Amino acid sequence: MKNDKQNKNTDKPFYHGHRQRLRTRYVEKGIDSLLEHEILEFILFHSVPRVDTKPMAHKLLDAYGSLKNVLDASFESLKENGLSETSAAHITLFKDIYGWLGRNKIAGLELSDYNDMGRLVASELDGVSSEKVVALLLDGKNNVIKLVTVCEGSFRSARVNMRKLVKECLDRKAAKVVLAHNHPSGNIRPSADDYVTTTSIENHLEGIDVELMEHFIVADGTFLGLKQNMSRARDAAELEYKKNLGMEDDEE
Repeated sequence: MKNDKQNKNTDKPFYHGHRQRLRTRYVEKGIDSLLEHEILEFILFHSVPRVDTKPMAHKLLDAYGSLKNVLDASFESLKENGLSETSAAHITLFKDIYGWLGRNKIAGLELSDYNDMGRLVASELDGVSSEKVVALLLDGKNNVIKLVTVCEGSFRSARVNMRKLVKECLDRKAAKVVLAHNHPSGNIRPSADDYVTTTSIENHLEGIDVELMEHFIVADGTFLGLKQNMSRARDAAELEYKKNLGMEDDEE
C-alpha cells in the first residue's frame, strides 16, 4: 500500500502545484512579480481546469505578439486560435470590464473643448483592432451623459445604426452628440464616405433637435475632427475662389 502511494505521488504531472505557487507569488508580491506569459497562464487557470496552461499562453503570445493584444482580441479571433468558448469569453471579459468602467467613470464630465473631446474618444478607441463607432451623449451644458457603442465593423459597411443612436439620444435626453470611429490601418486621412456619412448623421440628428458637435476619426492615438476639417476645406476653397475673382483686396 505504501508503494502505491509513492507511485501516485511520483506519477503527478510536472506542473503539479504550479498554479498554487503562481497564485501565492501574485498575492504576496503583486502582478509585477509575474512574467507576461505567467499573467496569461494565471488568467487561463480559471477557465481551463487541471491542465498545464503554459503552452497555451505561449501559443497565444506568439499569435498576437503581446499580452495587450491577446486581451484586445475578439471572441471569434480567440476561438480561431484554439480557445474554447469558455476561455475566449473569460479573456474578452477583461477588456469589456475595463471598457465598462471607462465609459461609466466619465459621466458628468464637462467637454466643451475640441481637444478634450478628441482625447477622450481617442482613449476609448485606442488599441481596438477592428473598426468601431462610438458616440458621446452630452446634455445642453456639454456634460457627458453616456458613451455608447453605435456599431462595430467598417464605418461604411456597418451603416451606422441610426435607429440605435436616435433611441439612445431620446432615452437619455441628449442635446448634443460627439461621434467617433477608428481607422485600424493607422491612416487618419478621411475618405469620401466619411464625409458623406457625417452629413447624413448630422441631418438625422437635427430631425430630433440634437446637435452633432463633431465626428472624429481616430488612428494610432491621434484624432481628426471631420466637421472642423470640412469647415477648413470650405474656407480654403472660398478663399481660392475669391483670389481667382480678384476679390481678396476688396475685403482688406
